[in-house]
This record gives sequence, structure tokens and C-alpha cells, in this order.
Amino acid sequence: DLLLLDLMLPGINGIQILRKIRATRSEEEFPIIILTNTYNPRLTREAETLGATDFLVKSQTTVPRLLGAILGALAHGEATRPQSRQIASAGGNVGPPVNPEALAAFHEGTPQEMDKLSLLCRRLIESKPVLNSHETLAEIHRMLHTLTSKAALASANLYSDFCSAIETLVRDLCEKPQLVNASSIRTVNRAVNLLGLLFIQNPKDAAAVNIRDFQILVVDDEPTALKANTMSLQSVGLSCIQAQDGKAALQIIQSRELDLVILDVNMPEMDGIEVCRRLRLDPRHAKTPVLFVTAMATFETRLRSTQSGSNDLIGKPIRGIDLAVRCLTHILNRRLKTRASAFKPLSG
Repeated sequence: DLLLLDLMLPGINGIQILRKIRATRSEEEFPIIILTNTYNPRLTREAETLGATDFLVKSQTTVPRLLGAILGALAHGEATRPQSRQIASAGGNVGPPVNPEALAAFHEGTPQEMDKLSLLCRRLIESKPVLNSHETLAEIHRMLHTLTSKAALASANLYSDFCSAIETLVRDLCEKPQLVNASSIRTVNRAVNLLGLLFIQNPKDAAAVNIRDFQILVVDDEPTALKANTMSLQSVGLSCIQAQDGKAALQIIQSRELDLVILDVNMPEMDGIEVCRRLRLDPRHAKTPVLFVTAMATFETRLRSTQSGSNDLIGKPIRGIDLAVRCLTHILNRRLKTRASAFKPLSG
């Protein structure tokens, strides 16, 4: 009578299954509810176009919400645009209540899985050439998918959200081997290693931290690039503020706390390099992660960006999920370092 379908499946993904079903059965005849880990906006839009009845994100879905969606779909037999479609990008939403037993079980079993993931990432780094890394990436994807589901069940929102973003990136690399290169492999490796460190050092953050509370400033003088980068970050649940020039960016920087700043290098009047230099003079943002985006990823540009105080640089064209994973990695890494320094014992 009804199908609950995950989008991120090995071999054949949920979109392919949905397409085959809709070729013979309409939405009124056979409701299909998407229940998935992923925040991939492309897959979400495709599922909606193909006639998904509802779209639920595991980490944000309570049992009553799931039952309500099932009963509603069965009762009405027709598509409605549910509020749940906005859950992944709506800042400040609170997920399901914490289940202490599920959270304890998650903490107990995860260290072994993280060890296996770290070994797989080491194998991935050592793959030569990188195009021979498909089997390793597929195994990493399977493990991340399982870990994301377990974290969502335990309401360990920080891990389910971060895992989900990494899982989406790895899935893209599995489906498009031409995107596999040293840079994308480094992004995956850093994110997975940080995930392990977060679990070991800050287990209480699992349910206490909500990535929707993080604030990111996105600065670009090109409206299309500004919109695309913002949507990429919002697709994993991050909250964004926009600015179209350096002066506007500095006004925002001087007026509030930020968790990360994305700067276009080449902008009129005041370029991203100068914005970053001035940002570093503000004590509140001395350690705020700064990521540059540029169409000119030359050695000179990289050198100038590093000297201005940036943390990372990514060349255009930008893959949205790659940008999102990098941003999450920088934000959570800074949080980890801040917590560690706060509890550093005094010498002497």
C-alpha cells in the first residue's frame, strides 16, 4: 500500500527505483515517502519531480511525525507539499528528543566503526592512481550510510548531520569517477578523521550541538555564484548571511559573531584578500575560519590568501557538496580546538 524509500542505496539509488515505479503506478495509486539521511538538493528535487509523496530527513523525524506522514499519505492518496521538505534548511529547528539508551548504544559501538573508516581512508590516500579507488570509496560510503542511520536513531544530531554530508560527497565520487582527484580525497579524509576526533573528545556534543545554529557569511560580487554557494550550504542545514562586496562584508563582520566566512578573491573596490586581512584585526574573528573561492587558483593566489590569514582555498567551478563538507570540517575543527584549549591544564 505504501513504500518508505531511502535515496542513498548501494548499486541502484532511490531515484532509479522511484522512476521505475512511477512509470507504471501513479502517486494516487501508490504513495512513496522518502526517508533518508541525505540533504542532497539535486536528489530531493528529482524525487519531488518524480512524484514522491513526502520527504523526511531521518535525523529530524520523530516517530509521531513518521506515523502521521504514513497515515496522511494512505488517507488522502494524493501528493501534498509537506512542511518536512523545509526541515533540512530551516535554521534553529530541534530534532527528535534524545533516546538515552539508543545514544549509549551508539557511543558503545561507534569507536570500532571509526577505526575501520580511518583504515579505509588511509587506503584511499595510498591508492595510485586515484581512479583505482572506486571499491574503497564504495566501502566508505556503505559505512557512512550505516553510521548516519545509527546516529539519527540515537538523536546524535551533530554526527548524523556531518556524516550525512560526507556520505553525499562520497556517493557523488562513487557515481562520477571523473571527480575523484587528490583534492576530493583529501576532503573526505580530513572530514572522516575529524569525525573520529569529535567522537573521542566531545561525545556530549552528539546531541547538544545543532549545526543549524552555525552562522556563515558568504561574500561574492557575482549574484549567481553567491546564490549557488548559499544554497549548497543551506542544503546541509547551515545558516547563511550574504554580502555582494567587501565593504558590506566588513560591516557584517564587525557587527556579529560568525562561525565561518567564505570570500571571493576577485571583487571590485575591496578584494577578498583585503577583507580577510581586516577581519583578522578584529579579536572576535582572529580564529574564525576563512575559505577563499576563486577562478584563479594559481600558486600566487594561494600564497596571498595564506598570508592574509585564510584557512583554505577552493577553485571554481565549485561542487556544492564539496564546499559544504569543507565548511563543516573547518567549523567543527575550530570548535574542537577551542574546547581543547579551554581545558588545557596550567603549566607549573
